[in-house]
Amino acid sequence: LRQLIRRRLVASMCWQKGQFELLAGKIENPDIGPLGWDLPPLIHQALASHWSADQLIATLSPRLNLYPHPGPGFVKAVKRLELSASHSALFCGLERTRRLSDALGENLNSPAALAALWVLDELGAIEFSEEPPEDQNEREASFRAEVELSLPGAANDPKSHAAQGVRSSQHAGGQADQLRAEIQQFHSTQNTLNYYQLLDVTPDAKTATIKKAYLKAAKRYHPDALARLGLQEIKSEASEVFSRVSQAFEILSNAEARQAYDAEQRGDLSAEAAQFLTQAETTYRKGEILLRMGDFNGSLPYLESAVDVWPEEGVYQSALGWALYKQSTSDPTAAREHLARAIELTPRDPVAHFRLGMVLRALGESKSAQSLLDLAKQLEPQPE
Repeated sequence: LRQLIRRRLVASMCWQKGQFELLAGKIENPDIGPLGWDLPPLIHQALASHWSADQLIATLSPRLNLYPHPGPGFVKAVKRLELSASHSALFCGLERTRRLSDALGENLNSPAALAALWVLDELGAIEFSEEPPEDQNEREASFRAEVELSLPGAANDPKSHAAQGVRSSQHAGGQADQLRAEIQQFHSTQNTLNYYQLLDVTPDAKTATIKKAYLKAAKRYHPDALARLGLQEIKSEASEVFSRVSQAFEILSNAEARQAYDAEQRGDLSAEAAQFLTQAETTYRKGEILLRMGDFNGSLPYLESAVDVWPEEGVYQSALGWALYKQSTSDPTAAREHLARAIELTPRDPVAHFRLGMVLRALGESKSAQSLLDLAKQLEPQPE
């Protein structure tokens, strides 16, 4: 029974709708105690298993440009999560003088590290400030010194941090002037740059590279970051620049939207067609999430919109057909039409064949249904 409770708790975190909140409390019935699980490590495991790095970054984005420092019970919380040695070292080595996004580095692509950060934040074990500490002793301090966790090779050279602080103080004015000129120049040329140029990456850049470039640009051009340098007067220009950079990231981080954009850049697809395809893909993704959650009625408006915008996409037709069949008031006749069209557009899609087979079975066409179900099995990729 205890293991069953654990599996149910972990499985619940695959839900992609609603919100999760940790509430302090005590077990009132001592007989239930042996069946209970410590929730924070379970939630960490579940988030790392079911949520992507992009989803976790979206929830943590308000923290990424802030400076972390240990909150109450930090040591206990880190040990409580049963982290890997590398992730324990990561959190215990975070420094007050570095923004969270810089400190995470390549762990921005690690669901396990991001999930741990989410839980530690919810527990109040990590706190954040908008500015690094001004006191020199604090600037030299790190999580590692404060949490008193013995991790081999964890020491930093404090002299380097002291020198960095002095240099930052000396050149703050120059940095502000440089950033002002950079934003104004960027603003004047942004409409002439393609999305790759906006993010300063090459057209063959991997998704991870694009993500890092976006986070770097967001940290530099976000309007809220300008106030710390006294650059409020160019907040409007920075907002436009940041909006364009965000738009570039949204397109290039989505495989289908990026493919359409690349086709437009090559001249294979008109700008208007590319815009329609991007709109359809965005709408379809929303409907697909609801479809996988079992909210078939809720998915219908999104999937219908995607098919209206781009009817020549077999995956859209397949999803709409399945939603029509599985909705509370099933419409197998309409579902059949869309699924047949999906197979016509993507004749080797096993999912579309399976779905149409199930619909035909419901319509009483058992022989045709079985043929489609058998074909779906044949088309399904086999493990190597």
